[in-house]
Amino acid sequence: LISELIQEERTYVSDLRDIETLFLEPLARSDSPIAERNPDQFINDVFQHYRPLLEHHERLLRQLESIRQLEGYEIQSILTALMETMLNSRHDYLKYISNIPVAAFRVEEEARDNPAFNAFIQRSLLRPSTRRMDMKSLLHVPFPRLVRYACLLTDIMRNTCESHPDYTEISALREQIDELLKYANHGLTSGKAKVQLLTYHRIIVFDPTKWVDLELLEERRKVIWTGNLLLQPKPWLSFLESVEIFAILLDNYFVLATPRRKGQIIEHHVYGRPIPLELLTLENFSGLSIPRDGSSVSNDSSEQPSHLYPFTLQYSGREGGLIFLYAPSRDARSDWHGKFEEALGLKNAVRDAERLFEIEDLTHETFSLPLSWNVESDISLNFPCTGRITCSTPFGRSFGSIIGIHLSTLLVTSDNRNLIIFGCDEGIWVGSLHDSKSIQPLLELKYVTQCAVLADLGLVLILANKSLCAYKIEALDPASVEGVQARRSPDKLSGMKDVQFFTVGYIKGKLAVAYVGRRNTESVITLLETVSQRPNASTRIIQRRSSQLLGRLKSPSKISQTHPFRLCKEMIRHEEISNIFFIEDNVFALGSRGFLILELHVGAEAKPLFFPHRSLLPSDSIIKRCRESKPLALLKSRVHEYLLCYEDFGIYVDDIGVPIQNRRAIEWEGLANHISLHHPSILVFSSNFVEIRNLENGRLIQIIFGHDLRCLWDTWNSVEWHPRAESAWLRPSIHAITNKAQTRNGGQKCIVQEVFELVPTVLLSQGQEVSGVIQAKFHTFHTSGHGATRDRGLVIQQSQQNFRQNGNITDIDGGPHSERNRDPALPVLDHLSMSELWVDDESIQGGEFESCSLQRDSPEWRHLSYATFSSPPSGQSAGEVA
Repeated sequence: LISELIQEERTYVSDLRDIETLFLEPLARSDSPIAERNPDQFINDVFQHYRPLLEHHERLLRQLESIRQLEGYEIQSILTALMETMLNSRHDYLKYISNIPVAAFRVEEEARDNPAFNAFIQRSLLRPSTRRMDMKSLLHVPFPRLVRYACLLTDIMRNTCESHPDYTEISALREQIDELLKYANHGLTSGKAKVQLLTYHRIIVFDPTKWVDLELLEERRKVIWTGNLLLQPKPWLSFLESVEIFAILLDNYFVLATPRRKGQIIEHHVYGRPIPLELLTLENFSGLSIPRDGSSVSNDSSEQPSHLYPFTLQYSGREGGLIFLYAPSRDARSDWHGKFEEALGLKNAVRDAERLFEIEDLTHETFSLPLSWNVESDISLNFPCTGRITCSTPFGRSFGSIIGIHLSTLLVTSDNRNLIIFGCDEGIWVGSLHDSKSIQPLLELKYVTQCAVLADLGLVLILANKSLCAYKIEALDPASVEGVQARRSPDKLSGMKDVQFFTVGYIKGKLAVAYVGRRNTESVITLLETVSQRPNASTRIIQRRSSQLLGRLKSPSKISQTHPFRLCKEMIRHEEISNIFFIEDNVFALGSRGFLILELHVGAEAKPLFFPHRSLLPSDSIIKRCRESKPLALLKSRVHEYLLCYEDFGIYVDDIGVPIQNRRAIEWEGLANHISLHHPSILVFSSNFVEIRNLENGRLIQIIFGHDLRCLWDTWNSVEWHPRAESAWLRPSIHAITNKAQTRNGGQKCIVQEVFELVPTVLLSQGQEVSGVIQAKFHTFHTSGHGATRDRGLVIQQSQQNFRQNGNITDIDGGPHSERNRDPALPVLDHLSMSELWVDDESIQGGEFESCSLQRDSPEWRHLSYATFSSPPSGQSAGEVA
C-alpha cells in the first residue's frame, strides 16, 4: 500500500507539472491564443494558488523517494512526511479547490468564444502524458487526490495492528484529511455559487435605459433563489396574457427576465427594472389557485397540478406598483415566500452596517398646517400654523472653538448656544439645535424661500417675497440686545428686482453671491463678490471699488454700500435658469436647455457646456433623453469628469461634455426633485424616499423613507463647509423634511412638518486646503486595551499646518517610519496631537498620536486611515487605531 501511494504521488506530481508545461507557460507567451484577450486576467482566474500545491508535493515526492532509497522496498513509515505536507498545504488546498469551478467556467467560456484557444486545448489531448485528460480535468486533479489519500490511509489502518505505534497517528492524519475534505466541499459549493453569479453577469441583458449595477461580482453577493414563474404584466390585463419569466432573487435585488437563445447560450433579458429589496414589500401569498386555462377560480384547497398559485409583491419605485406572479405549484409558492423572507431578513441584518447616514430629529410637532391651506386663508385653527417650511440652516459655536482656534464672537450666541434657522411662508423661526421646544418665531416675513449664514462676514442672507436681504448675524440671536435693531434695518441686495433664488460660493478665493431674477421670458443672472471679508471694513474702499466697476458695467440697481458686496457680473439668458453651482472657481448655471458655463470676464456671454455637443449626432438617443428630462444638478465625480443629474437619471461626461464610453447612465429609483452631494456619496431626493448612492459608480447603498420629502439645506451648497471658509464647521450634514398627517385636539386634521438631519456615520475632511482643525467620525478598533470601540468623533489639532507629499509616515518628532512606506501619491499629515476624543458621546481629553496618515479617496477628499497612540488618553490603554 505504501508503494502504491508513492507511485500515485509520482503520477500526481506529473499531472501538476503538465498544468504548467502544457498550459500555463504556453498561455503566458506573447504569441499565445489568448494574447489579445487580457491574458493576465485569464491566467490569474484559472491558475491562482496552483504553484504552492506543486511545490508542496514536489517536496513530498523527494522525501518519499529518499525514504525508499534508505529503506528499500520494506518501508516502515511515511507518516511524518505526509503529516507535514498535509499540515503545510491545508490552506493552499482550500483556496485552490474553491477556485476550481471558476477556473472551469473561464476555460469553457474562452473555448466557446475563442476558436484558437479551443484548438489549443484539443492539441493538448494528443500528448501521451495527459492520458486524454483535457485542461479542465487536469485542473480538477487535486480534489480527487485528497479523496484518494483518505482511502489509502483507511486501507493502511485496516492492515495495521492497533498496537502499532503509528496507528494512532495514522488515524489522526485521516481525520485531518476528512476535515480538510469537508471544508473543501464547502469551498466547491462556494465556487459553484460564484460561477452562477459570473454566469448571470454574462447572460443578463438590460434595456439601455434600465441598466442597474447588480454588483454580481462582489464577494458578498449571493443568489437566494431562482425559478420559472408567470407574470401578469398589468393588473387590468387578462390572466391569459401573462408571460413566462425567469425570476432571480439575489440578496440585494429581485430580477425578472425573459430567456432568449443567442447562439450557444441563453440570454436573460431583464423585464422592467431590477427591484432593490429595500423597495420590495410582500403583499399576498395565500390567494386561491387559478386554472391554467383561465376558467373559474377553484375553492378546492387540495393541490391541483393543472392550476397556478398567485402571489403579489409591491414595488415602491417610480416604475413600480403591484406585481402579480404565478407559481406552478403550492409548494413552489411556499418556497418563494420563504426565500423572500430570508432575503429581506438578510438585507435588514446588514442594513445597519452598510448605512452611511443616520437620522436625528430637529423638530417635533413644531411646524404644522391644515390639510387644505394657503397663506391668505382665514380658516379658524385650533393649533398654531406656521405655513410651509421652505429652508433651514444651522449656525452657532464652531467646532474649532473647542481646541482654541480664535473665531469671531458673531458665531456664538449670547448664551453660548448652537442655533438653527427655519424659513417658512409666515417668516423666520429660530431655536436651539436639537431642542424643538426652544423654536420660536423671530422675523415676520412673507414667503421665505431661502436663507444662508455667511459666518466670515457676520451676515445672514434671506430671500423673502422675492427680495434678497442681508441681515447682521446678531439679528437671528433671540437673546441678543443688538439683534432687535439689526432686525429692523437689513440691507437689500437685489434692489427693486424680483429674485427667484440665490447661491453662495467662492470664486478665486473670494466669497460670492449669485442671484437670478426674471424679466418677461428672460433670466437675469447677477453675480456679487465680496470686497472685504469683514463687515467692519472701510466703506470708503467699498464705495471706491464699487463705483469704478459700476462705471464700466451696467448696474442692475443701486446697491447699498453698508454691506461688503460689489457687482461683479450681470448676464441675461433667454431661458429659465433653475440653479447655479460654484465648482472649483467656475460658475455653472442650470438652464432649461442644458448646463451653462458663466464666463466672468467683462463682455463675455454664458456658453452651453455639455449638450448638444458637436461630436454627437442629433439622432443620438442620449441627446434626446437629456433634452426631454429635467436637469437638476452638476457634480464633479473625478478629475476631468462630471456627473450630470436629471430627474430620472444621471450620466457621466468629460470636460467637454462627451459621454464617457465605459460609464453607464445611473437610473434613479424615484423621480428626483433634488440632488445633494456628500462626497463620496450623492443623495437623490424623491417624494417618498432618499437614495444614497456612490458618486463614482452610482451603486445604491442606502434608502431612507419618508412622505413628501424635500431637502431644506445641505453642506454642498453651504459656504460653512467650504475649505476656504475661515470658520468651516467641519461637520457636514443635510436637513430634510417629511410630512405626517395628524389629528389634533378638537378633531381638526393637520399636516405636521417634521424636520430631520441626515448625519453621516463617517465624517470626511475636505481635501484641498485643510488647516487648523480636522474632524473625523469613523469606526475605530483598538488592537490592545479594551477591545473594539466605536468612536462618535475625533478632533485633531494640527500643530504644523501643512501637508507633506511623500510616502513616509512620520512620528510626532518627524522621524520617518521607513518600514511603513506608502504610496507617494498619498499625503501625510505631520506633527499631530489629539485634543479631544468622543467615545459613545463621552469626551476623553488628552492623548497624542505617534503617527497618523491621511489617505486620498479622490482628488478632493481624504480620510484618516492610520494612527497610533504614543501617550494614550485618560481611561484608554495604548493601542493602534485604524
